[in-house]
Amino acid sequence: MVNPDKVANLCASILRKYSDTTEIEIIPYLDNKEFYSSVAKKGAIENQFPIESGTLIKTVKFYKCFWINVSINFKEKVITAKNFTYDLESVNIKIFNFENDISELIIRAEWTNTLSSIHAQPHWQVHPRTEIVAQNIDDFNSLLKLEQSRDLFDTTKSSKFKIQKFHFAMASKWQDGKTDSHLNNLNDKTVKNWLDGCLCYIKQQLDYCN
Repeated sequence: MVNPDKVANLCASILRKYSDTTEIEIIPYLDNKEFYSSVAKKGAIENQFPIESGTLIKTVKFYKCFWINVSINFKEKVITAKNFTYDLESVNIKIFNFENDISELIIRAEWTNTLSSIHAQPHWQVHPRTEIVAQNIDDFNSLLKLEQSRDLFDTTKSSKFKIQKFHFAMASKWQDGKTDSHLNNLNDKTVKNWLDGCLCYIKQQLDYCN
C-alpha cells in the first residue's frame, strides 16, 4: 500500500536533482503519474516525442541532447465500496536523443512489480538507431567498421529478432547462486533508491558515450 501523491512527489524531487531543469510538474492521471517541464512549450515538439505506437509522451530536458520521460503506475485495491488503497505497480524511464529536430527513443529502464514474469525486474531495454549519417569520409570509414560488428542490433535485416524486446537484467545476483534473484519487489522504499541510482548511472553513461 502506497500514497500515489507522496511517491510521485518523491520521484519528482529526484528527477529535479539530475535534470537540466528544476521546473518539473506532475501529470496526475487516474492510475499513473508522469512528469514534464513547464519551461518548454507545452504541446511543442521540444517536449513531446513519439514512441513506437505513435503516441506522443511528455518529456523533461535531462542532459545535453537527451530528454527523459518518467511514468509511475499504480494499481487500485478495493477494500469496500468506499474504501480502497493503491499498490505501486511499475516505474518506467524512457531516454530520448533529440538532435536536428529528430527524436529517437534509445533506452528504457523499467521495473514492474510482478514475481511471475519471465523478464528480469528491474531491467534495461535498448532501441537501435534507425539510421546513421556520416558527415565526412572519416566518419564513413568508422561507421563501415562499426556496421560489421553491429549486425545483432540491426533490426532491418531480420523481422523476427528485435533487440528492443530483450530485457537486460539490472539487479541480479546470479553470481551468488540465486537463480531467481533477477526478480525483485518494487515498493515506495525501493523505488526511491532505484530511481536515484538509475538516473545517476544513466547520466554518467550518456556523458561517457558522448
